[in-house]
Amino acid sequence: MRIGLLHRIEPWLQRVPLAWRLTAVQFAKFGIIGTLGLLWYLAVDYAVAPSAGPYFGGLAGFIVAATMNWICNRYWTFRHLPRTAMHRQWLRFLAANSAGSIVNLAINFSLVAAVPFCRTHLYVPVMVGTLGGMFLNFSASRRLVFR
Repeated sequence: MRIGLLHRIEPWLQRVPLAWRLTAVQFAKFGIIGTLGLLWYLAVDYAVAPSAGPYFGGLAGFIVAATMNWICNRYWTFRHLPRTAMHRQWLRFLAANSAGSIVNLAINFSLVAAVPFCRTHLYVPVMVGTLGGMFLNFSASRRLVFR
């Protein structure tokens, strides 16, 4: 006898098309990697910002996080897809995610410039910016990079 939430959800899940379920799994993996990217971003940002300023720290953090995210997505989220040359795929990843990155950095830099609290607590604009670009980045990665 099966009891609990899974018993109630399972019939509903069977009606969800397989492609949607696979996309949901990819999105969850992309989100986990994005969370790690946020940590990489913050580590670099906090290491660089005291000597080079918050804008350069944010830019350096973005480059490191984007590269690490590409590597992890290549080998985990989209591992079942054919692989292209690494340097080409990395450049496509950066280009395809540039719109989300622009949204991310615009939010981040605007908060740093306008909100004094964000200048001393850099994790706040980083997290808000990351959420702002995440959905756009997933869609671009899925459609343009890992296909």
